[in-house]
Amino acid sequence: MKLTGKSLCKFLVFSIVLFGEVIFPPEIYCASKRKKNSKNNAQEEIAVVSESEIPGQGDKNAAYPDSTGTKISIPKKKNQYFTKIDESILSDIENGSPSSIIKGLTALRKQDSEYKDNEKVLAYVGLEVLALVWPSETYSFEIPVIDFQSPYTGAIEFARKGFFDSSTGNTDFLTSILPALVLTNDQGLSDYDLDQCRNALDVAREYRKDSVLLDYLEGLYLMQKKAYSSAKQIFEKLYVMNHDVYEIAFLYSSIKYELQEYESSYEISQALLEKNPASMDLLRLNAKITFALKNYDMAETYVGRGLQQMPNNLEFLLFRAKILMEKKDYIHAVTLLDMYARQNDTNAEYLLLRSRVQLDWSKNTALATETIEKTLSLYPDNQPALLLAARIASMTDAPVAGKYADELVSRILETDPDNEEALVYALNALERRSLWQSAYEISHRLALKETLSSDIVAKHVEICLQLGKTGEAVNTASKAYEQNPQDETVLQTYILAQIAGGNKNQSLTLINSLLETSSQKMKSYLYYRRSFLQGTEAASLSDLRNSLISNPRNSDALFRLYEIYFSKEDYKKAQYYLKQVVALNPNDSTFRKLNESLTKRLQ
Repeated sequence: MKLTGKSLCKFLVFSIVLFGEVIFPPEIYCASKRKKNSKNNAQEEIAVVSESEIPGQGDKNAAYPDSTGTKISIPKKKNQYFTKIDESILSDIENGSPSSIIKGLTALRKQDSEYKDNEKVLAYVGLEVLALVWPSETYSFEIPVIDFQSPYTGAIEFARKGFFDSSTGNTDFLTSILPALVLTNDQGLSDYDLDQCRNALDVAREYRKDSVLLDYLEGLYLMQKKAYSSAKQIFEKLYVMNHDVYEIAFLYSSIKYELQEYESSYEISQALLEKNPASMDLLRLNAKITFALKNYDMAETYVGRGLQQMPNNLEFLLFRAKILMEKKDYIHAVTLLDMYARQNDTNAEYLLLRSRVQLDWSKNTALATETIEKTLSLYPDNQPALLLAARIASMTDAPVAGKYADELVSRILETDPDNEEALVYALNALERRSLWQSAYEISHRLALKETLSSDIVAKHVEICLQLGKTGEAVNTASKAYEQNPQDETVLQTYILAQIAGGNKNQSLTLINSLLETSSQKMKSYLYYRRSFLQGTEAASLSDLRNSLISNPRNSDALFRLYEIYFSKEDYKKAQYYLKQVVALNPNDSTFRKLNESLTKRLQ
């Protein structure tokens, strides 16, 4: 059925009276009356009306029921505003890559020295996209003066100010995508604005799928959502076709860094830096990558180059302090931290580094605790701060900011249940409080990992033995020993498990075979373990003394001597050894309490 002129008007009036709104049968496009200018006569034309031209209908996904209630979508049509501009020019601007925009602008400028209004708008759009999205590009075009309102220019002005313009009407590709230019805002966006951008990009893709600008903004959106794997797929495609575009290459390298693909990330960023040696962004990225690769000398070189350009750059100053701490150059690191603190003493990274210096260099646990508690009061959800607080809590067996280590990391494990560092701190805390079943649940999870550290093996075996799971302890230790028999921690754990499993003779034979060739530290452990296998107290005491000759700081051997003399009620000798244990483990509250109790007994 084809409706024209009066018949269409009658149909519209009838539908309004009957249904209270305009109803379109599925076989009919929404139409309007338009006059064609002709010298001979005027003919009526049926034209598809854009959604924004329908009174009260502006929704990008508008769909209208027919008389049977069936939803139908209004077909999208290119907006008529740019109709008289060559389609190839419009296509180049919509493609949005630097080269295609410049190509389109060149063709548009060659058309006419006097821009028409729609040409002015299109030129303005192209130049503003270059400025906002591709700022590294150089060009010689001038932005035409526009003294009238336009949804295209309005969307760009909003985006420049950091706002999403939701009033464009989404009548074509450009009115749909231009509001999403706000994604180029360095300050980041709220979740609401990001959702708006997501919708805008989806609508723009309905008009055109093969746009570099669309893919680029999609990638920016995914980066802000921290969906780096998905963003990588988009930028990988962009990089193949546009590897010489600075912004694409830089963000592709940045995404690879976030995904810990450090080698390939560095390959791209280093090549970019050779072309842009003064770029602070690239110096920062290269420093971060080489720091992650533990190439601290190279990282310091990049930071140094940045400080040569901007000596007062606090970010680079703090980064250099961080690098120096990794190089154990605490004296120079502290000097830089003091310089930084004169300008800002509440920055989260600064407070973390200060706490680490106090903990690792000054050995002042109380001051480190005070600093990290200040950090958590300012940044309660800061993950590195929570981890450092958990580390201190697990070392001291005391709460930090009112919480034990396992409680501190619980917030991290809610969103990142496989965070191994957080799990280890929680495990340490649970062990210290003798919460063996809870500790087992964590150590068992860690023990299932393919790459299992020797420390985790040792912890899991010890916890299994505490819970009477001797078979699991022996199996875990035996498996680790088969895979890495040269690792001293694994070897010690294997011997412990074998002894606990009742394999006394086999353990004694292994210990005796290792004594002559082992390191002094390992000899100390072997003598200590053999002391439990001796038949007489004299032989046990002899082994413990040999253990301390090999390593005078073996607190296990010292504590074993304390236990022997305490059981014999020789409290003075017992305290002599216990005091040494306390000195070697100043943060262990269990040893401190034993010593306090023994002191009272001797009074």
